[in-house]
Amino acid sequence: MRSRRPFAVYLRDHELGAHAGVRAFERAARSHRSRPWGSDLAQLAAQVREDLRTERRILRSARVRRHRIAPIGVAIGERLGRLKGNGAVLRRSPTTDLVELEALLTMVRAKRTGWRALQVAEAVDGIDLETLVRRAEAQERRLVRAHEQAAARAIGRR
Repeated sequence: MRSRRPFAVYLRDHELGAHAGVRAFERAARSHRSRPWGSDLAQLAAQVREDLRTERRILRSARVRRHRIAPIGVAIGERLGRLKGNGAVLRRSPTTDLVELEALLTMVRAKRTGWRALQVAEAVDGIDLETLVRRAEAQERRLVRAHEQAAARAIGRR
């Protein structure tokens, strides 16, 4: 029998990551609205919100309490992360879209591997983890396409 503590910590960490993902996707969907990939980000933001609800269902079914204070740290960290030198003080740098999409890709890849870890460990019941893994893979493909468009726009030769 596995120790409950590492499992609980793992679930809480992934729920916290999902919370951060929702914040990042919602912000990116707003700031990329006028870009060719903007509607994709809006749709992905809705899916990421649903994934957070799934993470929370898993926590409830495993009788694991959610982090109470950590989401505040996520919000502060997310805001501090925006204070990066991007070569443009009063406007968005052309590479900002690219860097934001790379961050979203990292989040989706972490989510996919988290779903897969729960699947191979047979750690949860009543959740279709295979469908969640496939959906994360589809999200990743959409983000890669958006990233390629953003790269051509931001750093491509004109």
